[in-house]
Amino acid sequence: HIPMGQKMLPGDFEEFADVLRHLRHFLIHAKGSVPRAWVEVLDADNNQHVTKQDFCAGLDAMGYTSYSASDLFHAIDVNGNEDLTLDEIDPALSALWRRFRFFVAVRFISAHDLLQKCDPVDYSASAANTGSVRLKVGAEQRKCPRQVTHINEREFVAGMRMHGWSGRNAELSQLFGALSDVSGPGNKLLNISGLRWVHSEVERDQRKRAARTWNIKRDIL
Repeated sequence: HIPMGQKMLPGDFEEFADVLRHLRHFLIHAKGSVPRAWVEVLDADNNQHVTKQDFCAGLDAMGYTSYSASDLFHAIDVNGNEDLTLDEIDPALSALWRRFRFFVAVRFISAHDLLQKCDPVDYSASAANTGSVRLKVGAEQRKCPRQVTHINEREFVAGMRMHGWSGRNAELSQLFGALSDVSGPGNKLLNISGLRWVHSEVERDQRKRAARTWNIKRDIL
């Protein structure tokens, strides 16, 4: 337990562990999960790090009042570089989150694309890269896009598996729980609000690919 009003310092491990547990508990209470709080509030621009100003503003926006946000920041920023990464808040979760972000950026072109390709009705179309379902109208067939706005956990896990996720199903369930919204008693759905980070992640991957291509061409010339 950290006494109220005491400046929190990362001097010994037990106190540092208390600080991390305290922050993670608040983020889960405020946004439902640590990743959700990270991508929607703390690191909304997807820079993969958070400055002291962003951290304090983010905690204030989520209603944090327990301690000084500035003291909390410095307690976690053990290397003193004046910014935080998800790895400093939750190392185990950060490793999984990093793998998943990379996987999504490589496999999908947008959040809508991810939802579409996890739709069971769209599985065969996804495999054929058509992104549509065929319906017979009279003597003709035409492509009728099925607009998918949300998916459940079973569809998410199956869709990620179909598109190459090699990790455990338990990891996918953890990610789904972190990114999804409660739509009713015992019912959680993943929709576009939990995937707003996908756009910037895909753009980041595209920039890296373009830079690698340019470097290869430059070396050849």
